[in-house]
Amino acid sequence: MISLYKDGVLPIYADRPWMKDIMAHYSTMYIDALLKLCKLLCDKEDYITAHTYAKNGTKLFSYNEKIWLWAIVSLEKTGRKELLAADQRDAFQCLGSEKYTEMISMVGKWYQE
Repeated sequence: MISLYKDGVLPIYADRPWMKDIMAHYSTMYIDALLKLCKLLCDKEDYITAHTYAKNGTKLFSYNEKIWLWAIVSLEKTGRKELLAADQRDAFQCLGSEKYTEMISMVGKWYQE
């Protein structure tokens, strides 16, 4: 499902009113599947693959702080600090101050578990 949805649901019809409910349904399914996949990959310490999926997810759903959480946590675990700063900056720009702060709080909770 993750690979099938990489460009959204029927993007050529995205502006049609009848597509809104369909897009919302499949977007929710995609986000749920993506978050579960990223958690599974991080649990298995496959941080590079988790980051690849999460980063692609941020391109479709830049407003979703949970996807950014996995993008940042997985990248941090790889030790690539030069890319981490860029992802954090991108997350701040996409999420805004309030949602970015929530996401950073979630990162801290993730490390406490």
